[in-house]
Amino acid sequence: MEKEHNERERKLLEVLKNLNLSFERIEHPAVFTVEESKKLLPNIPGQGTKNLLLEEEKTGQLYFFVIAEEKQLDLKKLRILLGKRRFSFAKPEKIKKYLGTEPGSLTALGLIFDPEHVLNLIIDQQVINAEFVACHPLINTATLLLTQDNFQRFLKHTGHSYSVLPFED
Repeated sequence: MEKEHNERERKLLEVLKNLNLSFERIEHPAVFTVEESKKLLPNIPGQGTKNLLLEEEKTGQLYFFVIAEEKQLDLKKLRILLGKRRFSFAKPEKIKKYLGTEPGSLTALGLIFDPEHVLNLIIDQQVINAEFVACHPLINTATLLLTQDNFQRFLKHTGHSYSVLPFED
């Protein structure tokens, strides 16, 4: 499994290099939640993100949310806002298939594994407004710090369009 993780990260770093996207890589102990990250890594600069892959139960459509790490996602409000019936968390198999990683390591950088653009991408306004964005590089033992411009260039490379929502604190 570790070899597979290393190969996926290597592929991502190769994509970033080929796009001439600079970043700072910060290694750290494995973190599985935002709470753990805040305790272990309180001084990482930039806007940290919380990433969730949700499935609309009636249609099976997948929604990938990238929100500021300190915010909570209220599924009831979200379903009303988007006019959807009900959301559930996507199964680990779908996370791996469409984002190339495991639960606990979701990242917008995993969008390179969704070339058919199956995921509906929704990004928090606070993340879009941040000067720097901090993302896992498909593993939870490191964080990449990208400028907003490089983050946008990466998203453009993946071909994913996205909606911006101002998620509440």
